[in-house]
Amino acid sequence: RMEQQGGREREATSSSYQNRFVNKAPDEDSTMASWKRRKKHMFVFSNAGKPIFSRYGDEHLMSTFFAAAQAIISFVGDKWSDRLVSIQGRVHKRDRGRWEGRGAQKGKVVSFGGGLRAIFLEKGPLTFVAVSRTNEPTEVIKSQLNLLHSQFISILTLGIERAFSRSANFDMRKLLNGTGPLLRSVIHSGSWALPVMFGGVAPLPLDLDLRKSIAQCLQGCFVPDLMCSMLFTEDRVICISKRKRFKLDHKDLFLFMNFVRLNDSFKQSESFTPFCFPSFNASAFLYVYVSYVTENVCLALISGRADSFHELAEAKLFVQGFLAQEKVKRGLDVAIREPELQIAELPMSAGGGFMGETPLWHYVYYHKGLRQLLSPRLGTPPLVNRKSQKKVMRAYQEMGSASYDGMTVRWRKNGSFAMIACISLDFDLYATFDGLVDAGGAVRICNQLAEYIHSKEANLLMPVFQLKSNTRITASARQAASAPR
Repeated sequence: RMEQQGGREREATSSSYQNRFVNKAPDEDSTMASWKRRKKHMFVFSNAGKPIFSRYGDEHLMSTFFAAAQAIISFVGDKWSDRLVSIQGRVHKRDRGRWEGRGAQKGKVVSFGGGLRAIFLEKGPLTFVAVSRTNEPTEVIKSQLNLLHSQFISILTLGIERAFSRSANFDMRKLLNGTGPLLRSVIHSGSWALPVMFGGVAPLPLDLDLRKSIAQCLQGCFVPDLMCSMLFTEDRVICISKRKRFKLDHKDLFLFMNFVRLNDSFKQSESFTPFCFPSFNASAFLYVYVSYVTENVCLALISGRADSFHELAEAKLFVQGFLAQEKVKRGLDVAIREPELQIAELPMSAGGGFMGETPLWHYVYYHKGLRQLLSPRLGTPPLVNRKSQKKVMRAYQEMGSASYDGMTVRWRKNGSFAMIACISLDFDLYATFDGLVDAGGAVRICNQLAEYIHSKEANLLMPVFQLKSNTRITASARQAASAPR
């Protein structure tokens, strides 16, 4: 049955995943001590200072705060004819802090003390601000703000700028009704999702012949205006088949998969929803048919036509029938249930073994050409609690955002663990070790681990397949692709 999701409102569902991202402090405002104790805030407001979104609290109650933030931005612009990039400092209870302004290569940095940081990102009529004391690198927080901006565009497209050009006091909060959990989940993923942190896609390790046969099935969906077909699980991509001119970068793919994951309605019935892919065309919607073809595998068919639901639904039956074949079904079930590259399954020389048998705790392998990453899931000993996982994730952020300037290896000890980054032309390898291991031993294990992954790359990484040319494109799809950007 067709579930037409018109408009841009995203009503809340009852999913446990979504419940993690509801506003946990809906009645807080900027004057409350509990609100000030939050470690990382993110806000969005217009150039006129009108509140649009706040990660914590009720933005309706913080109009004065948003107006003050906009006044600071305007002051910097008027005084130095530059953009405000960041503010660093902390609030002093008795002595007023000393304000110092200094030029920056890209914008103005205002500094008054240390500890607390505010990062600003101006995008057209919208301003995105992060106020943080999480010790995340500034470049990482900037990328999180850019991701949040992309999420706004995926919901509303750049057409929102035309609305603000007609009226500076335009109130866009009604257009965002129900999207709070979605926006908060994007903020959370910026600190906890490795594909987001490293700028890549996490493929599902799968036998190459099986992946090719799945791609041939997706290529067999002869639907006019079909621009991309994909199969994915909750957090891994199985296969993508797309037209050559359809650009789908890692950021758009994450935003779409997260949008599907956050809506239980997709699991209950097939759906047809507008969605903007900013890297392809930030000014127009495409239309996506979404249906779970198995309990854990979701099919998405991206079209340029708003009236292609029934044709896409027929294509889904074709894909569903293929996946129901015993050999295909068994291969996918095994790949999802028993993921490869777990540390316990690695060769001993590559750091394999259980806790106590190996100094290797975790690793991230990033293929630069395909922009894909491989890593075991967090949660195995000794990284079983949130505190230890957060320390490792912060270290990954620092190592991943560092400038290497020709260096091939960087080694860092952090209390109970050590981390190494091995940089090459084709790949980066980041690994977390027990703090007792020495740098030489870590390098030897990383070399063996890289060789082991290279030997299995065909089944671990995912090629992007091309849709066949007889999937014709009509005028409506060409118009969506060529709309003003």
